[in-house]
Amino acid sequence: MKTVLERKQLKDYFVNELHGARVIQQTLDEEYFRDTFKVPDVPSPFKIYRTGRGAWMINRPIHNIITSRPQVFRRNISKTDDEPNKRILAELVRWLWFSRGQVRNSAKMANLRGESWLHPVMNERWDKDDSNSIPLLFEVPDPMIVFADYNTMVNGIPSEVIILCERSVAEIQARFPRWNPPTNTKKVDWFEHWDTRSRYFEAGNIPISGIQKNILGFVPFVHCFSGFGLSTYQGLPEDEVMGRLTMSRDKILQQTTVDSDITSAIHQLTFPYINIFVPVGAELPPDFMSNYKMGPRQVNIIPVPDNTTPDNFFRKGETFEPKQEVLMYSAQKEAALSQEDPPILTGSGQWGSGREADIVGGYAKGYYDALVENIEDMWATAIGTLGLQMIEKLPDMYPPGLNKTDINGNYQCKVELKADDPIERGRSIAQGSRLKDAGLISHKKFLIEHYGMTEEEADNEIDEIIVEDVTINDPVIRAIYGRRMAEKMGWQDEYEMLRKQGQEMDKRKQALNRPPEIETPPGEEMERGSRFPQQERRPPEPYTRGGM
Repeated sequence: MKTVLERKQLKDYFVNELHGARVIQQTLDEEYFRDTFKVPDVPSPFKIYRTGRGAWMINRPIHNIITSRPQVFRRNISKTDDEPNKRILAELVRWLWFSRGQVRNSAKMANLRGESWLHPVMNERWDKDDSNSIPLLFEVPDPMIVFADYNTMVNGIPSEVIILCERSVAEIQARFPRWNPPTNTKKVDWFEHWDTRSRYFEAGNIPISGIQKNILGFVPFVHCFSGFGLSTYQGLPEDEVMGRLTMSRDKILQQTTVDSDITSAIHQLTFPYINIFVPVGAELPPDFMSNYKMGPRQVNIIPVPDNTTPDNFFRKGETFEPKQEVLMYSAQKEAALSQEDPPILTGSGQWGSGREADIVGGYAKGYYDALVENIEDMWATAIGTLGLQMIEKLPDMYPPGLNKTDINGNYQCKVELKADDPIERGRSIAQGSRLKDAGLISHKKFLIEHYGMTEEEADNEIDEIIVEDVTINDPVIRAIYGRRMAEKMGWQDEYEMLRKQGQEMDKRKQALNRPPEIETPPGEEMERGSRFPQQERRPPEPYTRGGM
């Protein structure tokens, strides 16, 4: 096991050397997300007007590309695993269902930070008898406080990881009552290190419980990239960790600058400042020269020089009306940002046709395909590879709906989080319906892959379809339903009479539809002619060349 000194040396390397540039880049993105970045080219008396564009670009697309109905799929190892697999899938879907907020949060982290982390932890408040409780919670730590070597990860799982942040003393004491905090402080530095063999926690340079054995045998963290960056031969984190705002910061700055100038100019044009001139000897406000203000609704009192009489003792200040070129420039900057995240992603915008909206919407969502796929893989690893192993190694956390032998060493699963596109979904359903009708796919595969049902929902729906088909189309079942209804309504005699009449009519139809006893072809022709009489043929019309 590593010593405490070795762990701190690794921390210094991760924080100061390997991830230094990455954290600086994420800090700049954070300023544009919070809308706290500096706007140096808006001088006084103009005012900076924030647009919130950074948060708009991070939050709003996620609600349109991440579904609220996550699905989980898992392959059987053998044919006898059908029932265990159904139980495991039901439990994994339940985990995802109660983690929907964390699913979206992890996607937002990837969109903003350029990467995302998941940390499965035991739910200390888990109640086996409560169906609304799950044994594991999936935390989404901020990537700015998580440090690891990306080049040594396997399927997003690191060989060791470091957490470095500030935490409140009250929070740490609530979780670790034996820890004695430093005096006169509300927050302390938190240091956490995990590897496959051990773990170590430290708060305020005071160890929590020393070096402890990692009973899991793996690091309970999983990582993914946003997909906007590029993996280079140098393996630098700042190249592969790229958020949505990283390459759009200058555009947002330009838009904020121009919009602030235009808004301030219009405001000042509507409410100009006023200069009031007073004769010499009048009482003046102190420091009237240094307090001279040119902002909207400001009033300045100015003394008249000796031997001078102003034309007007009450005068409006100078104002500036934005030129048409400035307004056009602002519109161009807005259009440039809208091209990166079209309004159709938020359900707004006007388009020339439905086809055009379909193309633009498909392009906009396609930009986030890599992000969604990476988030899906990360959650599949978190609930499958890590989650299922954790409940196996921690017997007290085993869900009551699962048998001890259900998992059977199969920790792989697939998670689907991409939101449905109504147009694409309609196409998929139409294509699946044709394949099903042609006998190329099963009804179950159609319901799962093309209609979007889970395996359990598909099985239940097929059962309902079979019951409904038998109920409606089977004459025996219909007769049973009819008899029971007649008995319930007191119509037994009428029902029996109508049933007998129907049987007699069926016998007559069978007699009328009896095939003719004809053995020769001429007889068949004569019989057909007698049953289907032909109309009399009309004589041919006389023909004259040229139509005359």
